[in-house]
Amino acid sequence: MLQKLPESCLITTKNGYRSMKYTLIINNFYDNVREQLLKLGHFLSENNLKRDDGYAIVFHKYSAENIQALDSITELMPVSHVRYVYSNQYVPEICLDYLTTQDNGSSLYLFIGDIWGNELCARLSVRLKGLCITDITSLCRKSNLFLAKKKICSGHILGSFELTGEPCLVSINKSYDEAASPSHSESVEVSYDRTALSTGYELQFTPVVKEESFTDSPCILVCGLGLSNKEHVLAVENCAGEINLPVAGSRPCVMNAWLPVDRLIGVSGTILKNNLAILLGVSGAPAFYTGVEKCKHIISINTDKDAPITKKSDLAICGDCTEIFTKFSKLVKEEYQHNE
Repeated sequence: MLQKLPESCLITTKNGYRSMKYTLIINNFYDNVREQLLKLGHFLSENNLKRDDGYAIVFHKYSAENIQALDSITELMPVSHVRYVYSNQYVPEICLDYLTTQDNGSSLYLFIGDIWGNELCARLSVRLKGLCITDITSLCRKSNLFLAKKKICSGHILGSFELTGEPCLVSINKSYDEAASPSHSESVEVSYDRTALSTGYELQFTPVVKEESFTDSPCILVCGLGLSNKEHVLAVENCAGEINLPVAGSRPCVMNAWLPVDRLIGVSGTILKNNLAILLGVSGAPAFYTGVEKCKHIISINTDKDAPITKKSDLAICGDCTEIFTKFSKLVKEEYQHNE
């Protein structure tokens, strides 16, 4: 059942125009703030969102001594009022906590659809119990409802979505055209707020350890659906780690979350050119085989002797792949220790 937006969010002007209060959320912690403003300005103009109905909240890092750096942003502001909110660093939780406490009567919140914008858009919609749609290309009102359009199916189809409640939180497709130049010369009402300080938060930073690319290894282990479950994959991964063998996976293995998606092998992932590929529980579908066919040697271990990969392997072993590889890794480990 469609729900009409509350009358308190609609403004009737002298000429009968029914306007809607909206808020722009802008991140000035990155260098693309000019790009954000020009895209938002163009979007507002193209979708008939009136400048005087708009309000902007800009999160920034400038101290009182450097506050004049915000003047260049004010000059590009496509709405009539802007509030600059200080924080000494960008933390999504700080922005979300602040926005959750701000109630200016807006029924629409707009973000730029980059990584930070989409994150805040989705998470704020949960906190405000609103509706969320990301990467839209247009927005209009239809019988007091919002009608948003966005590209779907890898950009081949333009889908239409009705937003039937409020507040509505949307992010604009990051490839949306920028305005050639600011389309307004009116003054902007400016206010400042220092309540979004980075206090009361315990920040933990985990360094990312970059693993050696599995394409650089002379030998690689590739896991397939035949391993049956994540526990078996972890078992063979531990064995492989003991002999410094990198581990990747087929599409079913990755889609089941047994391995990270960046380890996908095949036409949708990495094309291997290693000296040796050991395949465990892989049937050898054409899309997967494209990813290993350039390896110099292929060893497959599978319980299905009729699997397509059997005929394409230099050595095919029929049996329990977990048990066989465990014994294999043990022998290799013993050989390493003997040579030392």
